[in-house]
Amino acid sequence: MDSCSLKKETHSPLESAVAVRPSASDVYDEGIVTDDRMLSDMQYLEMRADAGPCTGAHYHSYIEMLYGIEGEVQIWIGDGLYTFSSGDLVIIGANEVHSLACITGSCRYHVLKFLPETILAEKGSITCFKYLLPFVKSSSVRPRVVAAEELGDWDVPGIFSRIRREYTDRAFGYELAMRAEIIGLFIGVLRIWEQNGGREIFPEESAPSLLSAVQRAMTAPDGALLESDAQAAAKASGLSYSYFSRSFKKITGMSYSGYIEMVKIRESEKLLITTDMSVTEVAAATGFSTTSYFIVRFKAHHSVSPREFRSRYKKSFSV
Repeated sequence: MDSCSLKKETHSPLESAVAVRPSASDVYDEGIVTDDRMLSDMQYLEMRADAGPCTGAHYHSYIEMLYGIEGEVQIWIGDGLYTFSSGDLVIIGANEVHSLACITGSCRYHVLKFLPETILAEKGSITCFKYLLPFVKSSSVRPRVVAAEELGDWDVPGIFSRIRREYTDRAFGYELAMRAEIIGLFIGVLRIWEQNGGREIFPEESAPSLLSAVQRAMTAPDGALLESDAQAAAKASGLSYSYFSRSFKKITGMSYSGYIEMVKIRESEKLLITTDMSVTEVAAATGFSTTSYFIVRFKAHHSVSPREFRSRYKKSFSV
């Protein structure tokens, strides 16, 4: 069996959605899953893998949660390497570069992906947007892996079992049933974070108009963000520069310029991992004024140089 073989029920609808593992230099944007000829907000599958690399570096618009069933898996998520095993829950934010490798004889784990809008009462809603901030284009410090003992007696296996059944059987209204389970899972993760002192990564209550302005700024396409500044974002939001800047920092915990830098650093991670571009080319492609400044700022985020970051990744997930 190939080291990245995917095992599913014979009646699973995802036979055509299996991604081919790319070479180390391939760009792998997974995009939005097409399910029954329609774009899917949610996706479930069970992954089984033999020892070795399981996926190349990739990213997508989905928030992703993995739940270990058996074996031990090493996962790279943007800022470093983590390991999870049976009973552990992994959280990957939207658009974060990640790769997986089975480091035991065999591995099995649940995979759940859902677009951030799945959590909102309706697309464009800002009422619950503050809870999505750590998951959407954000590098907020948070647990990447919630260990089995931290989950306690929370019935996470039952949640994934019900999601699997709904997604496989496709009973009438299964999308609503899946969404209800996903929201329950999401709430559980939020409360675990909050109980462990993570409330500071969520904004305090703010006026809906401010949250709406921040939401528009944070969900703009990366290409537009790289060309943006606080003046332009404030104008697009219909707010004064000073009011927008103060509000953005109050709600997100970072300045708008700091957020733009974080977006640039994340884009540079993708290029370093998925292409053979030189560090100088990556710096230019992500909008840094000089290579030396890019290296300084990258080290401020990762404590290693871009070259060391690339080397560590390729060493850990060599194909």
